[in-house]
Amino acid sequence: MILYKCLIGNFPIIPEEHYFDPNIEYVFFHTHPIENKHGKWNFINIPISDNPIQDQRKYKILSHELFNSPSIYVDFNYLLKPGSFNTIKSLLDKNSFNVAEHPFRKTYLDELCDWMFCCSDDKETTTITRYLRYLGYDFNQHFCPLGGFLIRDTSNKTKQINNYWWNIWNKFKKRDQLFLPPSVFFTKHNINLFNVGDLFDHCGQQNNNNLSLPKFFQHKNNSASIPSLVNKINYITNRKDIFNTGIIKHRI
Repeated sequence: MILYKCLIGNFPIIPEEHYFDPNIEYVFFHTHPIENKHGKWNFINIPISDNPIQDQRKYKILSHELFNSPSIYVDFNYLLKPGSFNTIKSLLDKNSFNVAEHPFRKTYLDELCDWMFCCSDDKETTTITRYLRYLGYDFNQHFCPLGGFLIRDTSNKTKQINNYWWNIWNKFKKRDQLFLPPSVFFTKHNINLFNVGDLFDHCGQQNNNNLSLPKFFQHKNNSASIPSLVNKINYITNRKDIFNTGIIKHRI
């Protein structure tokens, strides 16, 4: 089993990790020099292109092209909790594709409203929604993952979900969480959702508060457009969801 991270950009200081499970191989892909290399990481320097977000998403999504064994993808600023190996193995025994569940975003509308504060506007999100409806997506089946925590094997099921996810993400090149549920739906597979806190700690809890994730999208505030967005998305998806105020509390 392999745990891997992918850091795109010049972020020379990474979280100091003191626990390395003997049953896990550790791989750290990075584009720029890292000053505090440590532990059992196999640091692998990778090329960077003119599209760094695409570089990062490729390594994140297409795990089956990187490894021939089960893998754990973890965001740069999170640490695996000691003693988690057996829980992870149990997850893989039950389901070949596992992703963390978002703690407060629960609907498709929640995802899009969150986008209004970081990467998009109502015109783009309605275009994406109309495209998914055209494909025949059932928005009632949508779930909200924390895409930075993925536990997968290399089965055909995982390959099919990964490839569909990669192809649909490439069409719009926005945050990838939104496109995983449609990928699961259209490949006709089931995946498992787990509680991120059961397995991972934020590095801030390890006294590394100066560390933060690289930001591919700059913060913005399109909150004035949210009432209109809610009406548009509910009309397209044939749902009656309301705005989740927890999104504002999280973003502002």
